[in-house]
Amino acid sequence: MVNMLATAPFLLLRFLPFLFFLPPSFYLPVLPVLYALYVLYVLYVLIGKPLPLTISIFMDIVPSMENIALMFQSLDDPTRLRIVSLLLEEDELCVCDLVAVLQMPQSTVSRQLSLLKNAGWLKDRREGVWIYYSINRSLAPIQQFLVPVLRNFLPGTDAAREDLARLRSLGEGCGCA
Repeated sequence: MVNMLATAPFLLLRFLPFLFFLPPSFYLPVLPVLYALYVLYVLYVLIGKPLPLTISIFMDIVPSMENIALMFQSLDDPTRLRIVSLLLEEDELCVCDLVAVLQMPQSTVSRQLSLLKNAGWLKDRREGVWIYYSINRSLAPIQQFLVPVLRNFLPGTDAAREDLARLRSLGEGCGCA
């Protein structure tokens, strides 16, 4: 297969002298592009392999797209949705309360909390040996848009109603020993 990065500039350089027989209004607008292709060709010749063409007008969007993907992936688990549902109902919950309500091992709950925190949904606060989690008040705009949707639909699920009832039965304060 012919390497297009190597061939295209070569063909352009080969026919470049003929461009100057055309009127300047034809070739002047494309001179910067031709120069860029020439530089790529020279680099190709010096390095011996094609350069990855990662320069794009959408480069500033890529991190945002990754963040959006991470944000949606963080909600792609029933346990994490249960945690978000509980934290939307309560201002702040201790890890031990979440462990008691979700009836899961502490390591599992902590891993899910960490994923939600890394995605920007949660913030944590340490008080002694206890860590308290709450919904982040400075969410990204797309997350701010989704909070009312989550607040509207999550409490209607059976799991969320059971979790909230279990949380209410724990009583006030942290359920930690």
